Amino acid sequence: MTNTPHWLNNFFTAATAMPTENLAVVAITMVALAVIWRQN
Repeated sequence: MTNTPHWLNNFFTAATAMPTENLAVVAITMVALAVIWRQN
């Protein structure tokens, strides 16, 4: 896998500041993005 894009680093930083109830949504979103990213 390539180096993590700058926008993805910013996304992780924002995700860590989110309330706990949003972490599950973030995790599902990240998995979906990773699958789409790898298919491209």
